[in-house]
Amino acid sequence: MKKSRAFSLVELLVSSMIASMLLFGLAGMVYLPIRLMQHNDDIDAALSRAETVFSILRNPLEYCGYGLPKDETAYREYFGVSASPFNWPGPLSISLSDRKDTGRRDNASCKITYATETKCRTLSQEIVSGDRFKVGVSGTPSQLLMGAKDAAPETIIQNWFVFGAMMPRCVPAMYTGKSADAEGNTYLSFKFKKLDSEPVSIPENDEVFGLRAIECEIRKRNDDFALFTNDQTGSGWQPRVDGVIDIRFALDREKRLVTVDTLTRGAHRYKTAVTSGAQEEWRKKYGEVIPEESRHYRLAANTAVFELKNF
Repeated sequence: MKKSRAFSLVELLVSSMIASMLLFGLAGMVYLPIRLMQHNDDIDAALSRAETVFSILRNPLEYCGYGLPKDETAYREYFGVSASPFNWPGPLSISLSDRKDTGRRDNASCKITYATETKCRTLSQEIVSGDRFKVGVSGTPSQLLMGAKDAAPETIIQNWFVFGAMMPRCVPAMYTGKSADAEGNTYLSFKFKKLDSEPVSIPENDEVFGLRAIECEIRKRNDDFALFTNDQTGSGWQPRVDGVIDIRFALDREKRLVTVDTLTRGAHRYKTAVTSGAQEEWRKKYGEVIPEESRHYRLAANTAVFELKNF
C-alpha cells in the first residue's frame, strides 16, 4: 500500500508566496488601467476647464477697445462718467488681485471694455456737427431691451454704442431715445459726452455696435476656487468655471497680444498631495504657494494668446 504524505510547512510557505505574487500581479494588471483612466480623466477635466475660461475671454479680448480711445485719460473724458466701467484705466487693464480668500496675486485681475455686434445698421449717411444726433436704422439693438430703468442712464453700459466705420473713430455715443416716422422707419437718438471740433461722419449701412464690459478674477468657492466675472450689467460677481486654481494675464502692447495662463484641476481628489510638473513650473513662474486643498488634485497649466485687433 502507498504511504500518504502531507505538504510540508516549507512547501506551504512557498505555495503561498507564489500565489501572493500571482494575485499581486493580477491586481496590478487590473489597477493599472484604472489609474491610467483616472489620469486621463484628470487631464481631460483640467483641459476642459481651461478651454471654458478661454472661450469666455475670447470675444471680449478680440473686440476689446473697438471704437474706443486706448489712452486712459481720453477713455475717461469721452465717457465723462465717474462710475465703472467708464472710469477704468482704458478699455483693457490688468492689475493685482489682493483678496483675503486668495491672497495677493500679481496680474490676476483683468478689466475689459469691448464691442458686441447688434445686426443693426444705419439707413443713410449722417454728418454730425453737434453733440446730439439721430440716425435711421434697420432693426433695434437687442441690448436696448435689456437696459434697466435708472435715474442716471449714462451709467448703464447697455446705453452706450460705437459705430463701425465712423470717422473720426473712437467716439462712444450714449443712447437717448427711439422714434419712428410716418412710414414706420426707426430712428435712434444719441449724445456725445465729448466731441472734438471736427464733424463726425457716419456712413450709410454702418453697423451699430453695443458696448459691454467685464472684469474677472479667481475667488474662493466653498473648498474650491473658481473663475468669477462681473459683466457690469448689475448682476454682480458670478461664478463661471469651478476648479480654476489661478489665472494670470500679460499684455504686450507693442505686439498687441494678451497672454492668459491658467492653472486648473482634474476631476479626482486624492487622499495625499499630488505632485506634478505643472505645479513646479507655476511656482517657479509666479512664486506662489499652491493652496493645500488644491494639491490633492492633479493640476494642469495651459496658455492661450489673444490678438488685440483694435489696439
